[in-house]
Amino acid sequence: MKKFVIDMLIAMLIIASCTESSKDKIVKSVVNDGETIKIFLEKDIDKNEKINLDSLIESMDYITPQLTDESIIGEYDKIIVCDDRFFIMENSINNKSVFVFDLNGKYLSKVNSVRQGPGEYITIHDFYYDSKNQLIGILSQSQILRYELNGTFKDKINLRKYAIKEIAYANEHVYAYCQPQCKSINCYSVLVLDEKFNPIYEDYPLPKNLINFPFFFEKRSLYSNENNVYFNAINNDTIYRVKDNYMCAEFVIDFGKYKFPNEYFKNLVKEGDKSIKKLGQLYSSKYVLFGIKNYLISDNYVYVSFFKDTKIFLSFYSINSNTTKTFASTYFPSTVFLFGEINSLHNNKFYTVIDNEWLEYLKHTEERDNISNLPDDNLRKIRYNKVLKNFNPNNNSIIAVFKLKPY
Repeated sequence: MKKFVIDMLIAMLIIASCTESSKDKIVKSVVNDGETIKIFLEKDIDKNEKINLDSLIESMDYITPQLTDESIIGEYDKIIVCDDRFFIMENSINNKSVFVFDLNGKYLSKVNSVRQGPGEYITIHDFYYDSKNQLIGILSQSQILRYELNGTFKDKINLRKYAIKEIAYANEHVYAYCQPQCKSINCYSVLVLDEKFNPIYEDYPLPKNLINFPFFFEKRSLYSNENNVYFNAINNDTIYRVKDNYMCAEFVIDFGKYKFPNEYFKNLVKEGDKSIKKLGQLYSSKYVLFGIKNYLISDNYVYVSFFKDTKIFLSFYSINSNTTKTFASTYFPSTVFLFGEINSLHNNKFYTVIDNEWLEYLKHTEERDNISNLPDDNLRKIRYNKVLKNFNPNNNSIIAVFKLKPY
C-alpha cells in the first residue's frame, strides 16, 4: 500500500511537471532573439501613391517555362526557386503536379502521381524542396509523399493526426501550419518535425473555430527562404521567425489606424458562416482586412501584400535603408509589363507571373500602332522585340524576374 501511494505521488508530480512545462512553453518559446523591425505603413496608405515603376525597378527579365506534352501549366499556385531550378506547383481540376525547370525555362521533370494507389496522391495542398537530398515533398491530405527530381516515388509519411495545411522546409527540418485538432479550445498551430519526421517543437495556439471561418482570399502563413522559416497568422501583424525550439518576432507590420480591430475579428470568427453577410460593410470599411495577405523575405527586402478598399496593396521594405514603397496602383512604363501579386523571392530577385491574355492584347495594340516603325533604341520597341514579337498565347505563362533599384 505504501509503495502504491509513493508511486501515485510520483505520477502526480510528473503530471504536474508536464503541465507546468506546457504552460511555460508558450511564454518562454516566443523569445527576444535580436531586434524586432517595425515597418510603418500608415502614412503610405494615407498617401495612396501611384508609383511609376521606372522609379522602382532596376531591371526585368522574362522566363517562359518550356511547353511540352509533359509541361502544360494552367495555374501557378506556388513557385520555389532553389539550386538553379524553379519549381511550379499546380493544383487545379485538370492538373495536380509539381514541374521542374532550369532558370532559362527548360523543362526538366515533374511529379505527377494522381491516383489512389501506393506512391500516389489525390490532391496537392502544398509542397517543399529538400535541396540537400534533392527531394520534392508533396503535402496531400496531411501526408507527405517524397519524390526524386525525376518523379520517382521514395516514401510516404502519414501525419494525418496533425491536420497539416501548409509546409515549409529549411535546415533538414519540416515546418507545418496545422489546423487545430486538440481537445482543448486553443490548439498549437505551428509544428516542427526533425529529419525523421518526429515532432520536436509546437507553438502558437489558435482557437478551433478558426478552422471553419469563411476567409475570402488566399493567405500564406508559412514562408521559407532556404535559411529561415517564417510564420504569420491571420489578423496578426507580426511575422515570426520559427526555429527548432522557439519563435521570435522578426518583423511587425504596423498599419496604424488602418489595423483591423482584434475585437471585430473575434466577433466575426464567433459568427462563422453568418459573417459572410457582412462582407459588404467590411469591403467599405477603412481597415486592412485581416492583416497580411502574403509576404516574402530576403536578406535585403521584406515584401507584403494586404487587402483594403477591394484593392490589393503591395509594399516593398528595404532592410538596408528602412524605407518602404507601397502602392495599390501604378504607372506601367514601356520598359516593364503589368504584374500583380509577387510569387517568389530568391537572391533579392522577385518572381511574378504575367497574364497571357493581357500580353496578347498588348501585342495586338503595339502592332496596331506600327511599332516596327519606331527607332530600334525605343524602349517600347526593345520590349516588343524581347517578349511580344514571338509571343504565343498558347505557351505557358511568362514569369517576370525583376530587381529593385536601391532606395
